[in-house]
Order: sequence, then structure tokens, then C-alpha cells
Amino acid sequence: MGDKTKILYAEDNATAAMIYSEILEEAGYSLTVAKDGNEAWHLYETAEWDILLFDMDLPGKDGHELIRLVREKGDQVPIVILSSVNH
Repeated sequence: MGDKTKILYAEDNATAAMIYSEILEEAGYSLTVAKDGNEAWHLYETAEWDILLFDMDLPGKDGHELIRLVREKGDQVPIVILSSVNH
């Protein structure tokens, strides 16, 4: 069997991070969670990722800035936005 798909997940909500981490790991993905956009950018630059999973409303670099920075580097890694709106 091949290597697990590596996902970088940026999420500042601890509950959401815990729930989605459990779901994705049970589905067989290798997951690394960043608690803010600055940590996510650092992790992005230090490893190769198969999928980037970003909350849009992050402290530090927000999801929009992270997407812009990744694309400016010419990286075409798939980016999935997983974000909620609180009312």
C-alpha cells in the first residue's frame, strides 16, 4: 500500500480541529494541524503536502493570504476551504 495522503489543516477553532482531525485520520489521511495562519505557512514551507485544508478566518495570515502565497509560489496543490460563519 502507498503512502498516506498528507494534509495540512489550518484551523484556529480547537473543537473543529479535533472533530475534523478525527474524521480525516480515521479515513486514512496523514494530518498536520496548524493553530493559526503563521504556523500554517511555516509548516507549508517545511514539507510537501498533497492537500491544503484552510479555515478562512485565521489569526495571523488568514486563509485568503495563505492561498495567495501558495499560488504565487506556483504550487498547484489542491486547496480546500473548510470554514464556518458564526452568527
